[in-house]
Amino acid sequence: MFSFGFGKDRTINYLGGFNPLNIDGLQLYLDHSKGVTSNITGANVSSWVDQSVNAFVFSNGIVTAQPLKGVSTVNSDGINDFLLYSGVNPLNDNSGILFFKVYFDGINQAYIMGSGDQAGTNGVSFRILNTGKINFLTIGGTTTNLSSSQTATVGFNYGYVLVDGTDTYFSLNGGTKVITPTAGDIGQFYGDIPGRDNLTIGALIRSTSAYIPSSLSGLIYTNIIPSDDEIDKINNFMSTL
Repeated sequence: MFSFGFGKDRTINYLGGFNPLNIDGLQLYLDHSKGVTSNITGANVSSWVDQSVNAFVFSNGIVTAQPLKGVSTVNSDGINDFLLYSGVNPLNDNSGILFFKVYFDGINQAYIMGSGDQAGTNGVSFRILNTGKINFLTIGGTTTNLSSSQTATVGFNYGYVLVDGTDTYFSLNGGTKVITPTAGDIGQFYGDIPGRDNLTIGALIRSTSAYIPSSLSGLIYTNIIPSDDEIDKINNFMSTL
């Protein structure tokens, strides 16, 4: 259910009164203009605070490994930059939907979000491959490696990965959600991958970590799958983030 307000503050800050904080089941909301250490372009970002009720703090105290603030992004270099939240099996759901807005340069992969085991190999990863396809990877339990049929364009792209416990769907830039055409355990999600102890931006942090370039504008994750009409509202919001 969405709440629609017509007060001055909501009218200015949210499109037509839409407020992402009113999304049912909201578990994560990162916005490049909120909760970031500095909004000065080029400044180091030592922390990025989730605006949902969970208030996850993604942080990194190592200055040389901190992402930099872009005009409308938080930028990780793909070498050693990352922000990390520590917690036991965070976002431990068997179904949900992750909305994102990220810049894709048409050459390099663009990382969206990760969750791993710092002392082990298990993990969950979302990214745009250098082919432009959204990739959803789970390692642990039954490993899945799923990619969208749709491809990103050069520039900013918004979309989502939806897992309903049985199937996985992808959507890019407002396009119709497309079910993954791969056989096997394609309904696996966070709750199926045990031993995770972090959520990460800019890297998948495990015993052997992977650092992938990322220019991320924001994320929204809910464990209650919205209606198609509600998905359209969230997509519209993400497109302008």
